[in-house]
Amino acid sequence: LSILISSGRVPFSQQVLAEINKTDELAGYISFHSKSFMQQLDWGYNFNTKNVQDILCSGVFSVDEKYNIIGIIPFDIIQSSQSIANIVIDTFCKKQKISIEFDLLVNLVKASRDINKKLELMVIALKNGHHDHNVIRQLLNDMGDPYTEVGEKNRKPLLPNDMLNRSLLDALAKIKFISSYKPEKEDKCLRVQPTKNIYYGFTK
Repeated sequence: LSILISSGRVPFSQQVLAEINKTDELAGYISFHSKSFMQQLDWGYNFNTKNVQDILCSGVFSVDEKYNIIGIIPFDIIQSSQSIANIVIDTFCKKQKISIEFDLLVNLVKASRDINKKLELMVIALKNGHHDHNVIRQLLNDMGDPYTEVGEKNRKPLLPNDMLNRSLLDALAKIKFISSYKPEKEDKCLRVQPTKNIYYGFTK
């Protein structure tokens, strides 16, 4: 079947797809018919962790196309694989947009171990209007120290002074999750000041 697909002898249609969905060749079928697939994202595809990773790593899809594909992949598959989560986060960062619900970002952040990409993803979410303080608190907690203390009452954590952290703190200050921040320790760190109306990270 793989040879028939790669030689162009298996057409792209809903009837054929129904049979391909029963096999292990969905990724190859989609990759070979990539243009037709992008025009029929609303068809029923039997996605699983393996074929989703193969599809997203195939090299035949642009960032814009990957972004649209991610929108039809069941989220339980996305969060089941650290590798897929990293691809999704990388795509969102390149696109500067997010195609999943804000509360699902918590599980996406948990699935990835790339702290810089997670920081960039959080900044993108904030800039795209995702301002739920409770979800922001969960995202910060899942990023570990020192981010768990950002916005906490009576806590003034130090973050590394780099572009990503400055962007994050600027976005958090804009929505009043924190009060402000300032450079310290010969400008190597950023001291974060909590707002007065936040108690343990949640708005009163």
